[in-house]
Amino acid sequence: MFQTHFPKLKVPVIPVLIRPDETYANDSTPLILELDMKYSQRRIIPANAGQAFLSALVEDFADEWMTKIMFEGRFHTKEDAKFGAKWQFWQGAAESGMIKMGTPAQLDSAAEYFGKRQVGRRQRIVGNDWAPMEKTLRRVCEIIESSISVGNPFLFGQQPTVADFGLFGQMRQLIMDPFPARVMYEYPTAWAWVWKMDDLSGYDASEDSLCAPNKASDAVLDILKLMSKTYIPFLLANADAVKMGSKSVALTIFDGEFKHKQPPFKYQAWCLDQLLLRYQALTGADLKYVNEVLQVTGCLSLVATVMATPASKL
Repeated sequence: MFQTHFPKLKVPVIPVLIRPDETYANDSTPLILELDMKYSQRRIIPANAGQAFLSALVEDFADEWMTKIMFEGRFHTKEDAKFGAKWQFWQGAAESGMIKMGTPAQLDSAAEYFGKRQVGRRQRIVGNDWAPMEKTLRRVCEIIESSISVGNPFLFGQQPTVADFGLFGQMRQLIMDPFPARVMYEYPTAWAWVWKMDDLSGYDASEDSLCAPNKASDAVLDILKLMSKTYIPFLLANADAVKMGSKSVALTIFDGEFKHKQPPFKYQAWCLDQLLLRYQALTGADLKYVNEVLQVTGCLSLVATVMATPASKL
């Protein structure tokens, strides 16, 4: 399907956005930025550059670290892999018309092959341990529930941002697979939040909520603190491994509680570069605010190389 309809895509993954001029692209984060700039109503990127950077940082965490939770949750055991592969394959087969291309037995066989393939990719995608992934998921659920309890339905307040949608994208899958869903059963408010995020077409909040001054909510601070123990050290270690041509990324996370090991990802090194470019674009009060937040949450190491550069705007 991709080669037929979208031959210019570098990586054949969804979603694919087809523009009015019939050009297309499929990297979700750049697409969000493009659409948010083009359409002024119901925007999801904060107006202040400082808040926008923090929302982008959380969204990157959701896209790149919480994907590991989603993937492992779907293919953790043989039983989970069989179920996850079959429902995912059959859903895709039905939507793409593949269901007409073979018998149910043939499609079941293809789903079994797909499941085995995905299980074989667990070490490459996830690493070596479910425990830190479960701990991350539980902490995210706790943060969402705490945010709602103080009257903030979303991480940055009354209006959903790209950070909320990033988390939603992963958690919407987690409530569909039995293994991670059993964890989320323990957090009914977070469970409800996912379903609320699933359809915000009737939700209306003042656009002013995205123009609030640079002040991080407790939820944002707590997510960043979680990132400082998980995704930030991985992101830096991965970038070093890619630069050195290493075949493995090995580090400790959660203050040394867990060892994490996996092959490096060039794309996630690119993600770090993009975040640093956005950080370098900050000036004045926005830069001061972001540095203060990164400092208090333990995330300042993310931008250490930029801060050490003489050309830095600090």
